[in-house]
Amino acid sequence: MPTCELVPLLGNHARWFPYHGAYGVTDVLLQGEVRIRLQEDNKPLKCTLIQVRVRCYEAETPSGGIKMKRDKMNVVYESYSDAPVWEKEPNQQFGELAETNHPFRVVIPRNNSGVSTVTYKTFRTWWQIEA
Repeated sequence: MPTCELVPLLGNHARWFPYHGAYGVTDVLLQGEVRIRLQEDNKPLKCTLIQVRVRCYEAETPSGGIKMKRDKMNVVYESYSDAPVWEKEPNQQFGELAETNHPFRVVIPRNNSGVSTVTYKTFRTWWQIEA
């Protein structure tokens, strides 16, 4: 099974993905590349599209509990990359994706509906970048 990794253009992404801009003051820019790596079996991944998105989630947790239930989790804001990172050929049903790197760029506008990251005892919001 191939692995898909989001790697920033500059900086380290051990805990947070690096970004440019100030949330709520200027547009926030996330840049990097999607790295596709094959495992030992060297079987390519069959897919139709790779797209990078940034989401703002909010979740309500039971008092004293740490685990979140899916029915209490909402997507507050969602932003996609400027263009698909990779697409299949138009005449094929699926495309085979081998070991490659594909650059991406996602912009979160200054006036969006998301909130900053915050954690309370029974409520939490956070941002997540996904491919």
